[in-house]
This record gives sequence, structure tokens and C-alpha cells, in this order.
Amino acid sequence: MTSGTDLAVFCISLRDSPRRATFAAAAAAHSVAFEFIDAISPADLRRGFTIENCRIDITDLRWTRHEQLDPRRQEAPLLFTEIGCAYSHIACWLIGQARKLDHVCVFEDDAIICRPLADISIPRQPTFSI
Repeated sequence: MTSGTDLAVFCISLRDSPRRATFAAAAAAHSVAFEFIDAISPADLRRGFTIENCRIDITDLRWTRHEQLDPRRQEAPLLFTEIGCAYSHIACWLIGQARKLDHVCVFEDDAIICRPLADISIPRQPTFSI
């Protein structure tokens, strides 16, 4: 990994997910220091959770889970689970921005870490910014 780079590693996970322990064990096995970030759940969205200056029209969202190839899915708007996932990733980016980090690495709790992050080269210049 590029030396001298401010980097945080986050793992998005629902607060009570049983996958947290598995992810933590895999991260420890590869010496990956990380921080759990509580995922934004559909229940959080129902209670009105939003991210400042990030608005999604939720007037026609479905509370049901559709299969990817289900014809109803072709015309359905984003599901609450998808919005929660997007908000969770945006929250990680905002945390990195608030901490003035050069890079954030975001995993979801079902990711499988199979090597140390030290083996990965991070470019000095950002390739994407908002």
C-alpha cells in the first residue's frame, strides 16, 4: 500500500449482523485494521433517516423484495434496501471526508478478505471525486 497515505478501512454491517464476527476474523487473519460502520437499514429509512444534501425520491418505492429477473423489477424504482446500501456507502465517504483522509476502503460484511491490504497499490492521485 502506498506509504504515507491517510487511509481508513470500513466494513458496512447491520448492527446485529451475525456476519460481523466472520468478517472480523478474516480481517484479523490478514492484519487488516478496520472499523464497523452501522449500515442504514430499511427501518432507518422508514423512520426518516436521510443524509444532508442527498435526496432520493421515495414516493413510489416498494417494500417488497423482487427477484432480479422478475418482470416487475424492470419497472420498479429503487428498493429501500438499495437506498440503505447507497446511503451506507455515502456515509463512509462522508466520514472519510470529515477525517480529511486521502482514501477510504469500504467492505460489506459479506466480503471475503483473502490477502493483506499492504499488497495493494493505491494511486497517489484520485481517480474519482465528487
